[in-house]
Amino acid sequence: MVVRINDDLRINDDELRFEFARSSGPGGQNVNRIQTKVEVRFRLGEAEWLPVRVRSRLAELYPRRLTRSGDFVVVSSRYRTQARNLEDCIAKGVKVFHMYTSGFSEIGIDDMGKLQDELVEIARKGGIRIMGPNCMGIYYPASGISFCPTFPTDSGSVGLIAQSGSYSLLVTIGAASRGVRFSKMVSYGNASDIDECDLLEYLAENSWR
Repeated sequence: MVVRINDDLRINDDELRFEFARSSGPGGQNVNRIQTKVEVRFRLGEAEWLPVRVRSRLAELYPRRLTRSGDFVVVSSRYRTQARNLEDCIAKGVKVFHMYTSGFSEIGIDDMGKLQDELVEIARKGGIRIMGPNCMGIYYPASGISFCPTFPTDSGSVGLIAQSGSYSLLVTIGAASRGVRFSKMVSYGNASDIDECDLLEYLAENSWR
């Protein structure tokens, strides 16, 4: 069972999901592999069913979601947590907030597009830039930054930007098989803040470094 804690959400019937599975058969072979998951959301302060020492420890740990400062933070948690994550990064002086998470304006639901816009507004007020959401991010071999373990570790003289994460993977791997190496490659996804114009301007001056 997985229990995820978010102190601003109450538990409702429609927030519970129960899935059951049989994952093995005669001889131990898998015959019907299905993920089993139970998710419960509740207010930490009202969870009297939790032991006091557990509630105290969770209350101590929860505010420290981001324990270190840095220039670039990659976040892959679900959309509900992004505003809090972003505010934590602003408080720590982070410069770029990379949202790997999908499910925003690209899915065509108004509420999710609105949430994306709200995150951009928070970022601008806090002096931080957003990459994404819905993107793979940065491949910069000279600094050892990569989102794929099979990408070459040596750098080249080609810069690449791609909206599509899949395309960025295919192009980089295909080019590597032909001896082409990249100095920098960026998959920028929904371009809610940092977009192709920003990246082209940057690469025009920095692609060879």
